[in-house]
Amino acid sequence: MKKYISVRIVSAEPMKAQRPTGKYDKGADGMRIIYEDGIEKWCPIGPFAKTYHKLDTFNKKGMSFEFALALLKEGRKLRRPTWGKDYCELDGGRVKYHRRVGGVPITLHEGFGITDILATDWIIAEEG
Repeated sequence: MKKYISVRIVSAEPMKAQRPTGKYDKGADGMRIIYEDGIEKWCPIGPFAKTYHKLDTFNKKGMSFEFALALLKEGRKLRRPTWGKDYCELDGGRVKYHRRVGGVPITLHEGFGITDILATDWIIAEEG
């Protein structure tokens, strides 16, 4: 069997298990997860905590490029702390940078550098 990795944004809230599920009894602590396509499921609290991370948590401690790329694909604007108020977003499959040079706003289409790809300090621009 092959291995896969998934990165997606979901909505979630605390919820007790409504019925026995595998090794979990009815009433076990967990989370109600709603995926973007409307599918809902219950997930035990332990596996949920290992798999999902709150978006506002990332703004406090930063996130890896893998998470940042998933958010860019969702239409978010992201930046790194060293960029000041400059940020980037995806524009038709290309990276679009919004920068200020000498106080003048400019827009550039560039690729990510290796420093950005290896960084773990990415934050959401409109929230950070």
